[in-house]
Amino acid sequence: AAGAQVAAPVTPQQMLASFDGVFIKQKVDLLEAFTGYKQENRYEIYQCNAEGKRAEGFPLWLAQEKSACCERQCCGAARGFTMSFMGANAGGGGFSAPWMTIRRPFKCACLCCC
Repeated sequence: AAGAQVAAPVTPQQMLASFDGVFIKQKVDLLEAFTGYKQENRYEIYQCNAEGKRAEGFPLWLAQEKSACCERQCCGAARGFTMSFMGANAGGGGFSAPWMTIRRPFKCACLCCC
């Protein structure tokens, strides 16, 4: 229609600012659960509802860890990693390119082999 305005796209940061909270669910890896062999972590991020619980529907974002195998197995929480946040495509059909990346360097708090 003539004169109709198109809304500007909403950025993930604007979406976060409009939420009362988010619910973060770690995806369990069966290999890790049964063998103890540490895998890269993955998280699904949902909007919270008015009661502070996970809202129904598909996740808004996915967070995916990238880290070195040796650091995961030997250094635990001290390991370095990169966490990429990707947006969910409408209807839950896959994820977009990362919109935010966090890099945490290796942090050794003691004199050890790590």
